[in-house]
Amino acid sequence: AIVEYRNAIKADPMFGEARLKLAESYARTDNARGAFNEYVRAADLLPTNVDAQLKAGAMLLMAGQFEEARGRADRVLSADPRNVPAQVLKGNAMAGLKNMDEAVKEIEEAIQIDPQSGIYTNLGALQLARGQSVEAEAAFRKAVEVDSKSIQARLGLANFYWQAGRRAEAEREF
Repeated sequence: AIVEYRNAIKADPMFGEARLKLAESYARTDNARGAFNEYVRAADLLPTNVDAQLKAGAMLLMAGQFEEARGRADRVLSADPRNVPAQVLKGNAMAGLKNMDEAVKEIEEAIQIDPQSGIYTNLGALQLARGQSVEAEAAFRKAVEVDSKSIQARLGLANFYWQAGRRAEAEREF
């Protein structure tokens, strides 16, 4: 598939859908550099494609390009202010930019729309980074309450307890 998508792009370098498919193929083959480059190019060529914007934003976030990741999230949110993945992306980008208040605000807005366990876990991590351990614990506990079978939620709460020196509670969660 990679060869076919590359050939399509050679024929038309502005073929955004082919770039998006090539990025996905690279991602499936663990070619992170190729996936990164093609997701960003696809998003540039497909400015209204939500999936392309979010995937490019996620790659930019992982690469530490927080301002660019925020821009991708903002692009999606300007068309759909209630897009939860875009709000989470923006919140994480804001955390990378060291604007923790804005990061928490975005994550809390995402929770208001769709109170998922993973988003509460994200909120807990942000609260912990802000030094607000009471709020962090509440968020981690809420994550477990929302989905008691979530490994991510249980690990978040367990790690919180471990860092707080509450070994027995950490062990129970592990």
